[in-house]
Amino acid sequence: MASQQPHHPAHHNSFPATFRSVKSTPRHNTLPATSNLRHGVRDPSHDLDGFFTETFSLAKLETLQKHFWLAGARRPASPLHQHLFLGRRVVITERLDMHLLWESDGLVYIKPLPRYLLEPGTWSRYLTCAPSCACSTSSAKCSTKTRREIALGFLYSYACLISYESDFELALNSEVAGARLLPFRSDEDGTSWAAWKVIVSDLLATLETEDVHARFLHAELRLSRLNKVHRVTQWPLFQPYNRRSHSYGDLFRNNMTWLATSTIFIALVLTAMQVGMGTPQLAEDEAFLNASFGFTVFSIVGPLGVVALVFVAGVYNLLVEVPRLVRSSLSKAKAGKMRRGVEAGDDVEGSGQGKAVLGGEQPAAQQRKSMFTQRVQTSSAWQRSFEAGTEAGPTGVYGGPGAVPT
Repeated sequence: MASQQPHHPAHHNSFPATFRSVKSTPRHNTLPATSNLRHGVRDPSHDLDGFFTETFSLAKLETLQKHFWLAGARRPASPLHQHLFLGRRVVITERLDMHLLWESDGLVYIKPLPRYLLEPGTWSRYLTCAPSCACSTSSAKCSTKTRREIALGFLYSYACLISYESDFELALNSEVAGARLLPFRSDEDGTSWAAWKVIVSDLLATLETEDVHARFLHAELRLSRLNKVHRVTQWPLFQPYNRRSHSYGDLFRNNMTWLATSTIFIALVLTAMQVGMGTPQLAEDEAFLNASFGFTVFSIVGPLGVVALVFVAGVYNLLVEVPRLVRSSLSKAKAGKMRRGVEAGDDVEGSGQGKAVLGGEQPAAQQRKSMFTQRVQTSSAWQRSFEAGTEAGPTGVYGGPGAVPT
């Protein structure tokens, strides 16, 4: 990263204006097929600003930002080959707040680098503040500037991950992580590696420390420690940052495993104390007797308390999930009831004297079908105009006139 220098907003917004070595791709081909699956399947090209806001968001991780020193050192991320050398297995994630988190069982989560992040139009439209933005003349941060810091930090993490040509080849090998980490094709003449070196060179030549989000200055973060901190600092309590147990069997099994290991250690200590009490030197030692008494009580109460806590955690999760499941079931039942009512109304209207057809009105089912057909036709028209070199899409299809999906 470049050395500390006075910050110039104009220079800051100039990177990355172009990527000389990246072949341009039609923008609609660089987006995922759907987004925001938790709240419903959506086409990201219909709300590009919302898509980029959602993608480049670290809201959940930022709540733990002041505790990052507990989970990882403030240093650049390790190259990809180093992770494999340490015996870690790369797991693909599309969540940016899970990028470069690792677990003690040998997993490291890495988000693949999307091609739209190497498109100049993405940066100029969605990751660059307007000249009139207040953040260009003050220390305040707008949402676009925050998104830009996160995107730059994400690119910086890849500049650290892909340091050597061996890292580049590993990132292109789908057997390493189950999918390619870079949006390149490996060429025999090495042009892709040369292209990556140009991108990294342009990045490091203009990047300043204050341009990067604080999360990406801490390299890899240990997920188990983030889980512990999240349990005691965030509400609701006892909720981990990322839950790997998706069933109550996993919850009890994971906790009982380390409890069984602790029980073996406790049994060894109690056996040693019993032997010590049979020796003349310790049998009459008051301090040793008091310690033996206290540890004996602890060995009885401790495991029972842990089992009780695990049981309480299971009941707590059940009480949290049941209302949500009931609300979801009721909403689905209500939606199904309304849908049946609409279909019944269509049948009644269709059984009349042809009012819907003769009067120019369509049943609701036909209206839904025609709306879908119109949307498909409009999308096809937009694609033809894009391929012909026209940037502005049809009004109202992708968020308004001139809104081009990236």
